[in-house]
Amino acid sequence: SSLGYDPIGWGMPYGNLVATDTAKLVMESAVHALIILLDYGHPIRTEEAAAIAAAGDAESALPSVNAHDTDAQGFNVFRRLLGQVEAPDQLNFVYKGFVRLLNNVHQSESTYLPYSITRIGIEQELLILFWKCLEEMPKFLPYIMKHCDVTEIFVPICYFMLEGRKDPSKVGLMYLCTFTLLKLSGERSFGVALNKPYQLSLPVDVPLFSGNHADLLVIVLHKLIVSGLEKLSALYSCFLTIICNVSPYCKSFGSAAAVKLVNLLQLFVSPRFLYAAEGNHVYVGMLLETLNNIVQYQYEGNGHVVYSIIRRKEVFEALANLTLPSAIKGARDLLDKKAAAAMKAASNARVATTISATGSADDTVDLYADATPTGLISTANVERRVGNSGDVEDMRTPASPQPGTANAAAATAGEASGRFLPSEAWLQSVKADLPLNTILRLLKHLVPQVEEIASKNVGVDEKIVIDFLRSTTMVGLLPVPHPIVIRKYQPNRFTCLWFTAFQWGVIFMHNQTVPLFDGKHVKLFLVQTVA
Repeated sequence: SSLGYDPIGWGMPYGNLVATDTAKLVMESAVHALIILLDYGHPIRTEEAAAIAAAGDAESALPSVNAHDTDAQGFNVFRRLLGQVEAPDQLNFVYKGFVRLLNNVHQSESTYLPYSITRIGIEQELLILFWKCLEEMPKFLPYIMKHCDVTEIFVPICYFMLEGRKDPSKVGLMYLCTFTLLKLSGERSFGVALNKPYQLSLPVDVPLFSGNHADLLVIVLHKLIVSGLEKLSALYSCFLTIICNVSPYCKSFGSAAAVKLVNLLQLFVSPRFLYAAEGNHVYVGMLLETLNNIVQYQYEGNGHVVYSIIRRKEVFEALANLTLPSAIKGARDLLDKKAAAAMKAASNARVATTISATGSADDTVDLYADATPTGLISTANVERRVGNSGDVEDMRTPASPQPGTANAAAATAGEASGRFLPSEAWLQSVKADLPLNTILRLLKHLVPQVEEIASKNVGVDEKIVIDFLRSTTMVGLLPVPHPIVIRKYQPNRFTCLWFTAFQWGVIFMHNQTVPLFDGKHVKLFLVQTVA
């Protein structure tokens, strides 16, 4: 009932308007019931409830259970039966069911006749069920990676992320899609599968490009970072981890994706991001690792990426030549801009308060401003898997001269005031962590040759330069290829609790037309008054 439903049916346009689709209603109820049954008595969730109860925080604890009940120890017969699904035909049925139902969402928006195909309205619940299948069925993920076209499930996930990137009500869906992509990106076969040519057209504002599904991944995540909600900033590390995980296996990035990759690096190197917090250079490190993977393992087919690196050579050179005075100046400028923006906001707030006092406006409070679990990602466990072992050259940059008294005093004052200002220790840590050596060697060898081609041919075509880059070899010129590092998602108590809260919120909101719940006894959140 959950995955056997076909929303197209006999293919008759507007068939849903002729007769009531009872099978759809059964499918929705079956999916809701199944994800609830699979979540009940989850071992990590039960352990967290016990820990909270032991700490004495009774109001925050989950509902108590009998200590002698097998469910309280994490046993769940439904999860056990789901984990025993191993037959290839059964695994194929499950995967094809998810593909058919999740692709229905964007297919229903791409028809020549508007609303001629029934759109299912439970894509969030289906993604939760798909996640539970990945977690509870040991044979499911290896099967779809080996025997199925994983891009069939990848495309609708990208569509959901693009469609909901500016909708505050879909922040939970964005987290769910990100976790799913992070889980899939930990598999080598997923990165290889993204080399399949992309020939679809999604009904969202994606720039036209010719390339593969890896291009789509970069374009989608670039849009989420550049034009997504501010609440998505907690997911930036996951976005970059996904790109980094698949980068060693992507044979060819198109022009659009290559430019956006380097644009992301330029964005995170800018003072607005780099000096916003002490650990923000980690984002830069992940992007540099991504570019290193492409250059070291897939150089021949990625002329567009190499050309984009050469065109933005000043970004890499400035990062390599970063000094403490310039870092402090950039951080101070950022703090000044933030202070000016805060003063302007306070001034506007005083004006609004004055207008409100005269009875012209009402005060409103956003009760859902902090509903997103922004600390979720930072607490997740990450497994680092190393393959293709080889010697890696020392990438440390020579230490910069000792800072002057004024610079040291400025850094100390910044720390004392709770605002981040770069220090000598921070600068040395950044230079040690950023893998710039490979890119700098690439630029040292290729930039003079590209400039020579440009000087000989006025108005040289980009295609000529890219063909030249593809015909060259960097063997013996770059450092020994570094090991491939795959960062795999690992379940933890925080994500488990978040999934439980998210799924109940989705189910509760979906069943409001004919109330399934008595609202008097449902508590989705607790409001505490602070004196």
